[in-house]
Amino acid sequence: MELLPLTQKLKYENEPKLEKKLVSLSQLLDELKTKQLKEEVITEINQWVTQINNTNDIKSLRKIARKNYHKIITLLVKQEKLTPKGYYRNIWLAMGMAAFGVPLGTTFGIAMENMAFLGIGIPIGLAIGLAIGTVMDNKAAKNGTQLNTDYEI
Repeated sequence: MELLPLTQKLKYENEPKLEKKLVSLSQLLDELKTKQLKEEVITEINQWVTQINNTNDIKSLRKIARKNYHKIITLLVKQEKLTPKGYYRNIWLAMGMAAFGVPLGTTFGIAMENMAFLGIGIPIGLAIGLAIGTVMDNKAAKNGTQLNTDYEI
């Protein structure tokens, strides 16, 4: 079974955000055509691409394209262990701020008896998250499980 092409990309050139999302989705699909994917993964991706291709309203197309792009990425990460460039960096950036930054900031605030220092932990957590995510992205590239497309949020 073969992946279906995205036919919506040429119709909305006057919508820059939508066009950017559709171009990145099209690049992802082109990259996936070079990979050996499981039949059930291809079937599921084709369902989502068909849903995008059959949508005519610009407002709903924006929502469906964004939602289905993230569904495809999630499916690829879980089923095929494939990730786009920057995937782990973007995930760990937020996790670093939440998991490391806020507790560190709270610790600084309590230790210095001034909760104004709460904000100091956020950039520290951001740096830790970026470091962890970059290491994981490099590891994925070394293992050959990284796609040659960038991760769009």
